Amino acid sequence: LAMRAASFARLGNYDAIVSDDYAHFAEAVNASDDEPRRELAALYFLMCGKAHEALDNAAEAIKVWIRCADLISVHDRSSLQGTAATALLLAARGHAVRNELSETVTVTRKAWKYDRTDVLGLHQQIVLPLVISAAWLSFGEQDSGKSRRKRAADLAEAERYARCAWEYSPKDWMTLHALADVLARQGRWEESLTHLAEAANRLGADLNSAGHELLTKSLIRALAAGHGSWVKDIMANADLVESMEPLWHATCAELGEEIEPLPAEVIDAVAAVRARVEAVRAGTILGKHGMTARRTPGPRFSRRHQRG
Repeated sequence: LAMRAASFARLGNYDAIVSDDYAHFAEAVNASDDEPRRELAALYFLMCGKAHEALDNAAEAIKVWIRCADLISVHDRSSLQGTAATALLLAARGHAVRNELSETVTVTRKAWKYDRTDVLGLHQQIVLPLVISAAWLSFGEQDSGKSRRKRAADLAEAERYARCAWEYSPKDWMTLHALADVLARQGRWEESLTHLAEAANRLGADLNSAGHELLTKSLIRALAAGHGSWVKDIMANADLVESMEPLWHATCAELGEEIEPLPAEVIDAVAAVRARVEAVRAGTILGKHGMTARRTPGPRFSRRHQRG
């Protein structure tokens, strides 16, 4: 039955995979059965979840993938644990797509209990929950109610997820950015900016709105931490000077460089960027824990910089 389900999957006959006959077979298997029987049932559940996903039944897909992992123990052989990890990361991706961020982290953590050496070749499909989990834990690190030890533990966990996502998809700007972000929050700026530079190069000048805002935030954080020269190099090498003009001029100003006359609307945009830089310096975790460098004074913008 499991083999026939695989054939139906190749043919795109998803309705047949989720039929009652197959469900009855799979539900008859439990965690105390012998390993070969559990393996066949787990593979069926994995395909069944993909079928539900293809049929736009995300909630059922998540439920089936979690059922798949329930059949497998951390004491089973590595390849079978890889099936469980794959199923859970697919379920976590389902939560991420539905914007259920807390659930994404919870299920990702469950996947981490298994041996993930073999995740059935689905690396590209399971990157998203790893990136989301890393971001969730990284942003939560700013919670003032947490102890320093708990913040450090959260960041270490976030780095594990971000680094795994990057290893699975090393040329994806999203995984590069996720790892750069976590490293920056740990104060490991040289590593962070190396990955951020590659992320910027992958994005290039043709930025989508999400990528543009994420990259802008990271560059502003680096600028606030005293790495203006790095920021300029990253922007220049990735051909971002024109598409991110206000940030470019704000960086030059932070470095004390002379600013050419600019249109009034650009001056206002540059002032807004510098206000964001000051807000990062004054209020973020980077400033509170001594990870920022002393500000380099730069010229104030006034109407005398206005072109014409």
